[in-house]
Amino acid sequence: MENTENRREHYNLYYIFAADKQEHPMPPEKVEEIRKNIMAKDVIIACDFSSKEQTLNFLDKFTGRKPFVKIGMELFYAEGPEIVRTIKERGHRIFLDLKLHDIPNTVKKAMSVLRNLDVDMTNVHAAGTVDMMK
Repeated sequence: MENTENRREHYNLYYIFAADKQEHPMPPEKVEEIRKNIMAKDVIIACDFSSKEQTLNFLDKFTGRKPFVKIGMELFYAEGPEIVRTIKERGHRIFLDLKLHDIPNTVKKAMSVLRNLDVDMTNVHAAGTVDMMK
């Protein structure tokens, strides 16, 4: 049952994303119903967009409780650290998904810069060894 529920949640998130990009014909009432169900759970919503405008338009659709969001490489590289600050100012928790992977000293310096963005969670690529993850 749990796997079925997880799959359903995944598809629901996809449908919201697709409906927002107008790639999937779903009635707005259904999209809103799915949003409300998702917001009742502690999930992370992926902001897999290539611009600030697309991202903020998507996040504006969430009224009430602000979702925990993931900012990946595409959006971060397109808009820079300012997109993190903007979304944080709107009251969202942020998972900065950059999968840092380099020599340990470089990752350490990058993390010290990223910590100033006040993200709630970030990640490093585990293939970089334990020294890199310290």
